[in-house]
Amino acid sequence: MLNRKGLKLFRAGAYVLIALGVVHALSLFSDPQATNATEVELFRLMKTYQSGVMGSQRSMWQFLTGFSISYSVLLMAAGGMSLLVSRAVDWHVLRRLAFFNAAWLTTMTLVSIVYFFIAPTVMLGTAGALFLLAWWQIGKF
Repeated sequence: MLNRKGLKLFRAGAYVLIALGVVHALSLFSDPQATNATEVELFRLMKTYQSGVMGSQRSMWQFLTGFSISYSVLLMAAGGMSLLVSRAVDWHVLRRLAFFNAAWLTTMTLVSIVYFFIAPTVMLGTAGALFLLAWWQIGKF
């Protein structure tokens, strides 16, 4: 049985993923500003020094930009796919997907705690908690 509260929690988690992807994508429109000579040199090297990787020449800046774009797209795709699935499947499948989403978002939250900063950590944790609550609520009578 599909509990309406569980469905609302599931969709809220999906919307948080989409919002995080959009906010992350917006950050791609501005470059970080160097605040001292060391950062100026670091940014210059990241943008200009290229190394060979599997037959192509890429700078660290290109790698970071590519991974950033991929991160944004994947977050928006995961949220969008969750919204689409929430409208089309029965509660058994939705409950499994809620658990799966909660599991990978828990992993991403742990990665974020170690390597990122507070904003993505809070948003990933919030989305994960919403999916976990949805998993708990879906199928409840």
